[in-house]
Amino acid sequence: AGAVARQLGVSPATLRTWAHRYGIEPSVRSEGAHRRYTPEDVDRLVAMQRLVRSGVPVADAAARVREVDASALVAPRHELVREPARGAVRALWESAAALDGQRCASLIASMVRDVGVLRTWENVIVPVLQRASYQAKFSFDVVKDVTPIIQVSGLQYGIVVRADSPYKSLRELVEAGKANPGKIAYMSAGIGSGGHIYMEEIGVAAGGVKFNHIPAKGDADAALGLMSGQVDAIAVSPGGWTALVQSGKLRLLATLGEKRMRKFPDAPVVRETGYDVVHLTPLGLGGPKDLSPDLVRRLHDGFRKAMNDPEFLAKMDEMENPLLYQGPDEYAKSWARYYVEEGERVRRFLSN
Repeated sequence: AGAVARQLGVSPATLRTWAHRYGIEPSVRSEGAHRRYTPEDVDRLVAMQRLVRSGVPVADAAARVREVDASALVAPRHELVREPARGAVRALWESAAALDGQRCASLIASMVRDVGVLRTWENVIVPVLQRASYQAKFSFDVVKDVTPIIQVSGLQYGIVVRADSPYKSLRELVEAGKANPGKIAYMSAGIGSGGHIYMEEIGVAAGGVKFNHIPAKGDADAALGLMSGQVDAIAVSPGGWTALVQSGKLRLLATLGEKRMRKFPDAPVVRETGYDVVHLTPLGLGGPKDLSPDLVRRLHDGFRKAMNDPEFLAKMDEMENPLLYQGPDEYAKSWARYYVEEGERVRRFLSN
């Protein structure tokens, strides 16, 4: 308990009060009558602390974090995956959504070379890395110092508001932004994230609407900000909002793919609302530069085999992320092309 209190920046007495008065108690009984906090307990406490610091009363904050699955409150924890041919690809869907530019850059820069132990997060490469390179100086070249191995899938995005929001459609939200420049606030997973650039692109497509972007620390953090009333909307991947939309706490206004999601058939794609903006963020795996062709081939073949794993296919289908397979040569060409395209997006939509 003392260690958890220090992590949260509160006194042990405050932690005990939260536990007894608001029901955020350690859930695992150890020796004797003592109980200890699990990682899920800590996730709830961290989420609760964020709400309290944003001005939400303690009792309300406790009630909110109790209602939500702990796994939806914070980004997935980093763990070693010791079966890279299966585990890294299978874990891709649950980790990629929480990446932001700085984190992705630092992790790519510190990739390990051991084929037997690959960190899932360190090998996921996404266009946000390339966008970030236009906005900050990196110690490496995001094209020349990365060896693309395999492109796997596309990542959906959605624009979401609270269930009690006055905005019942994306057009209503955009029109409110047009009438009140800079007043409609939204969160994305971070500066330069897919949600950030896609919302700004919608603003341009709507005739120059200016939104107020507030960067979060991942999709789950953005959802927490929306639930606590800090912003009017969020633009993040489904991992941040699916459960909350299904439970009726949030409302999905539109998604950014080419067709409606099966889980949410009443939510239109953005193009249906009158704005010609369509995006599926391509997700893939890469390694450090100068990997031998033989090693690239062996890694590719392992991941390609894993893409046919029934459990992985079921999870991708559940997330409605389409498979966008590309092998090393084709993916290398696409990765270089993405760099040029993302630079243009940064200049058009994030330069101001």
